[in-house]
Amino acid sequence: MPTAALLLAGGMSTRMGTDKASLPFQGRRLVEVIADRLRALKGVDAVFVSGVIEGLPSIPDEQPARGPLEGVRSVISETIKRGEHFARFLIVPVDMPNLSSEHLENLLATPAGEAQAVHFSGFELPLLLTHSHEVMRQLSELCSDSIPANKRSFRQLLAGLESVAIPPNRPAAALARSFMNTNTPEEWERAIL
Repeated sequence: MPTAALLLAGGMSTRMGTDKASLPFQGRRLVEVIADRLRALKGVDAVFVSGVIEGLPSIPDEQPARGPLEGVRSVISETIKRGEHFARFLIVPVDMPNLSSEHLENLLATPAGEAQAVHFSGFELPLLLTHSHEVMRQLSELCSDSIPANKRSFRQLLAGLESVAIPPNRPAAALARSFMNTNTPEEWERAIL
């Protein structure tokens, strides 16, 4: 199944106080490190970065300030316009510096059956999303003006889709560290220790 990885890097980084994608990590910008990690995954045919990232090919949101779901919707729409068709999208936020390739490969290898989304139990991201009319309909609806900003979430998206929550393949503490979001300077410091 053709699969693309979609790296969410278009957020405002308000709580961090600086652009999270550009944080220095392992001698480079965080966005570059995570993008390379995604390119190295078995089963990923292409990597797309959502947002506007200086010096890196990226896809801006069609409707700015609509949150990460708009980033997903915009990237999938842009790939269709380009004539690139992917059956699945592996959605990964840029602010998970400890995200393990092993976890992502387990997610990619999970048989989804008829499910439209696969994620780990207790975590909405990373997320393996099947490209379908229903997924695009849900994304468009959640990104519309009629939906309040606090309802534009992956939790809401998953609630409207057939999804599979797979059990963790590691102890909960290891999984929590791997999937730790870094939204503040304090969280960033804890994550990179």
